[in-house]
Amino acid sequence: MAHEEPGAHLADPETDPLATYVLEPDDLRTLCARAVVGPGAGTITAHAPFTGAPVAAVPASGPDDVPAAAAVARAAHRRWAAASPQRRRAGLRAVHDLLLGRQSDVLDLMQVETGLARSTAFAELVGVADLARRSAVRDPSRARHHLDGSVSRRRPAGVVGVVGAARAPLASTLGAALAPLLTGNAVLLHPDPQSVLVGLWAAELVEDAGLPAGLLQVLTGGIEVGAAVVAAVDRLVVPATAAGRELAGLAGHLQVQVNRLAPGTVAAYVRHDAPVEATARALARACFNGSPSAVRRVQVHRALGGAFEEAFVDAAQLLDVGPGLDYRAEAGSLSSAAQLQRIGDLVAEAAGLEARVITGGEPLLRCGPLFYAPTVLGDVPAGAAARYEPVDGPLVVLDEVSSDDEAVAVMNETGPMPRALVWTANPRTWDLEVRAEVLVVGAPGGPAAGPDLRALVEQVTDPRTVVRRRRAGAAPRPADASRPALLVVASRVRRALDRL
Repeated sequence: MAHEEPGAHLADPETDPLATYVLEPDDLRTLCARAVVGPGAGTITAHAPFTGAPVAAVPASGPDDVPAAAAVARAAHRRWAAASPQRRRAGLRAVHDLLLGRQSDVLDLMQVETGLARSTAFAELVGVADLARRSAVRDPSRARHHLDGSVSRRRPAGVVGVVGAARAPLASTLGAALAPLLTGNAVLLHPDPQSVLVGLWAAELVEDAGLPAGLLQVLTGGIEVGAAVVAAVDRLVVPATAAGRELAGLAGHLQVQVNRLAPGTVAAYVRHDAPVEATARALARACFNGSPSAVRRVQVHRALGGAFEEAFVDAAQLLDVGPGLDYRAEAGSLSSAAQLQRIGDLVAEAAGLEARVITGGEPLLRCGPLFYAPTVLGDVPAGAAARYEPVDGPLVVLDEVSSDDEAVAVMNETGPMPRALVWTANPRTWDLEVRAEVLVVGAPGGPAAGPDLRALVEQVTDPRTVVRRRRAGAAPRPADASRPALLVVASRVRRALDRL
């Protein structure tokens, strides 16, 4: 008769969701085989935010696996860089088509691993698909011919390291890899341990789209693997997470160029002429959708009085928060217990400094272990961390301002922003000096601009200019005496325009 180990207990998978994996191991066998691991590798297991159950046991890479992966990537890079731009754009066009055709699979993975609402996951997928489509239409790295006869090109950097983030599992992996792949680079992808399966799925998609094997390789594991990736690549793309900032610091020490280290908080301003009810509903969705680009700071013009605050709080309380692999829930879960603890600490600190907790401020354990109620704070003093620290969770700071200039000053307190929103009925009258990469001005529900493809391309390529000179003794072309000087002036203007 077998003896049970001390403390061991039996659990029935029929009644205990923590007793078995969320996803069948046999269904993930091919996917997990794409992880670059050595013999005898261990495993890492993430837990589903919706229930706390283990998702799957995925092979864990080690730092010693990185050099071999980098060697394979460099060989694949040389072949891919020699391919024509048309061939590379065709590959990204196939990525776009497969991404939309297989969206159900990756949406399920995104929700199971990171706890996002399906509508939020779908919006992220659409953004990545749009970037792939724009990349397939026009290549910003193409050669540029200047009036003085010189030709400038963008050359691929070589191997690009991409570090993923749990709250943007597809955009920070496949989305961040599109510009490097378009320009002939190879990619070493290090997804967040909470969203490894999405990274492996992205590698499978890229290969099925016809791109060379080995061009995008996935290295799982913890931050020590990320450090090894930094030492092996020519460029690094990191998210605005604690791990991303630590790896960016290491890259600076190793003189590896770091790109797309996204700045802090997304802010919004509700101008005095904005429609109250429509703006409140749209802004509530923009604040509590669970994405990294959610709005965290809201300035409201004093002319709207308490009407907007009341409408905004009502809209936040009416949001459908909960689990489920469908579109019924409008807001999902946090990804980790650390995020839950951090947002609770920020709310408690602000309340201790006499800030108003207008709504929320507590976990929603009835929905799952990592759910937190949509929370709005008012009258938050200057010393509270919630005013300045980027918050990864459903927490919004609401301020009242008396003028447009004051709103701009408050928005700029946190430094450069990836995006800022202005809600107004008359967008044509606006010219704001907001420190944001993208300023969206308009009516509720207006579309946000996508990432600048040219800027993404320049981050993973090196410039090269070829100047063609006439042979010595060659007779000059007959031309007006003023033509050479005009060509020089025109060439300078053209180069200045190219840099814009």
